[in-house]
Amino acid sequence: MYSSSGDFWWLHDGQSRACLLVGLGRQKGLPAEDDVPPIIRCRSSLGQGSTCGFLHPLGAVDAWRAACENTNTYRTLSLYDSKTRKASTLGPFVVDIDNQSGDLDNENSDLEDAKRVALQVVDLLVNEWKLTAGDIVVLFTGHKGFNVEVSPAALRIAGSSEEQVQQSREKQDSIIDSLQRVNSVRSGTSNEVSSKGTVIDRIYGSRHDGRQLRYPWVRLHSSINAWIDRDGKCMARAKIRLEIDELQQMSADDIAATAERIAQSPCAGQ
Repeated sequence: MYSSSGDFWWLHDGQSRACLLVGLGRQKGLPAEDDVPPIIRCRSSLGQGSTCGFLHPLGAVDAWRAACENTNTYRTLSLYDSKTRKASTLGPFVVDIDNQSGDLDNENSDLEDAKRVALQVVDLLVNEWKLTAGDIVVLFTGHKGFNVEVSPAALRIAGSSEEQVQQSREKQDSIIDSLQRVNSVRSGTSNEVSSKGTVIDRIYGSRHDGRQLRYPWVRLHSSINAWIDRDGKCMARAKIRLEIDELQQMSADDIAATAERIAQSPCAGQ
C-alpha cells in the first residue's frame, strides 16, 4: 500500500511531523479539462463537512485518500504549525511543467516535449546547481506534464513563510530564464520555455508579486487524476513517480499508458 510519507519526502530530520498540520482538498466530481482550478472547487473533510483548507495532522493523509477513493485529491503546499496554526513550512520546491499545445488525447498534443523539458530541468539542477539525485523527485502528473520536486533544504530555502515563497519565486524565475535561453524562447514575463507550447507554471507568483503562493495546492503523490475530455470521455491516470533513468528511457506515450493502467477507472457513476 502507498504510504503518505512519499508526499513529505523532503522533510528533514529536524522537522517534527507531529508538530505540523496540512490542509486537504478534493476537486468536486470529474471536471472538464479546462474547468476552474482545484482551489476554487475543493472541499476538505474527514466526514465533518468542513470547508476547503481545514487542517489535519500529516498522518490523516491516508484516511483522506481512502475517503476520496484516491481521486482528484490535493494537499496544501504549505504546512502549518500545530500550535499557532500559521503557515510555517513550504515544500517541496515544485517545478510544474505542462504542455498546453492541445488535448492529450489527440495526435496534436506534445507530452513528449513536456518530458524533454523535465529532463532539461533535471540536468540544470544536477549539473549547474550541483544537486544530487537524492534531492530530486520526478513525477508524471497524470495529465499534461511533469512535476520536478526538490528538497527546500538542498536549495537553502528557509526563513518565514513569506521569505520561503520569495526565495522559491527567485529559483522558479531562474529556471524559467535558463530554459528560455537554452531553447531560444523570447524572454520576458512569459512562462513559456519551449516553442512547442510547454510552460513552467508560476506557482510562486509573478515577478511583480513574489511573496504569495499563486497555486497553494498540490496533487497528492500516487493519486488518480480523473477528468472528462472534450469528447465527453472519462479519462484517468495516476500521478506516478519516475526514476531519472526512467524519464530518460521511456517515451511519453509509455509513461502515460503506465499511469493509465495504474489508475484503472474511477468513472463509474459519473
